[in-house]
Amino acid sequence: MSGISSKSAGSQINRNKYTGKELQSAEFSDGSGLEQYDFGSRFYDQQIGRWHVQDPQADKWTEYSPYVFTLNNPINFVDLDGEDVYILFYTQGHKKDEDNKMFKAAAETRKNNIEGGDGFNAENDKVIMIGVSDISDVQDMTTWAVDTYSEKYGKTAEVGVWSHSGLDGPIGTVAAKKDALKEGSTQMSTEGWGKVNYNWKEGGGTMGFYGCNSANEKAGKNFARTISGLSNYKDAEVSGQSTSSFPSFYTNVRATNAARSYNWPWGYNTDGDTYMVGGNQGQGGKAQWFTSGSYPKANTMNFYKNYRKLRSDYQKGQKHY
Repeated sequence: MSGISSKSAGSQINRNKYTGKELQSAEFSDGSGLEQYDFGSRFYDQQIGRWHVQDPQADKWTEYSPYVFTLNNPINFVDLDGEDVYILFYTQGHKKDEDNKMFKAAAETRKNNIEGGDGFNAENDKVIMIGVSDISDVQDMTTWAVDTYSEKYGKTAEVGVWSHSGLDGPIGTVAAKKDALKEGSTQMSTEGWGKVNYNWKEGGGTMGFYGCNSANEKAGKNFARTISGLSNYKDAEVSGQSTSSFPSFYTNVRATNAARSYNWPWGYNTDGDTYMVGGNQGQGGKAQWFTSGSYPKANTMNFYKNYRKLRSDYQKGQKHY
């Protein structure tokens, strides 16, 4: 149709194309041009299928070219930004000192697991442990962590909460100062959890609630699943305990010892890993170290995304074989 433009008057050029990334153009003095997609940490030239900037975490994989994508295996791996922030909360101020030690030790175990992982690089990734008494402090402390660390270390890959819990979620040790479940409650309402700005990495991060019954599917409420359906958890994988939760040396069995059971001074500080795992009442004796080889099997956690169940599985960490 001669004389008619393919663009209608006043239309805007859409520069967010391939995978939703912005297409940027540059023209050189010789008249040639360059078009590349802005992936944040580096730029991609779709014409030749190459990156113009090195992977910011290239030093982790010295056997590969610093310009490759996902170790030349895009079917099995994704590479979102190469930089991660991990925020691990644990409750403090409990009347029982063993509870304070237990929750902090479990958060420390997760911190050690992350920092000891093959993909962790201290120059690009950051793990932050935060103790709270008021569970509603999760709102402000998450904002603080994001504001303090995201510019240097990237977006949030994982958040965890180690605490006592119930069908309505984590329980603090003092009354929540805002968005309380009800007046004087030590729990935060669903609306309060919906106000937390996690700054998730592209594609969503992971959110773990390790307290009792935080994802109990047999009860009338399922906190983790409800939370996974909120807009600020969109595409994040949210997990919680299907039953009561107990400390263990491993993720797939319930195993402990007398030092922890009776709060001996070195019980949680120097005595192995600590995971909060699902278990059943009345199995404390079988979980002691001298029953090695016949520990009670741990109950799996439940995992959800966008209010849909993904699976029942054990948390990341050391298993007992």
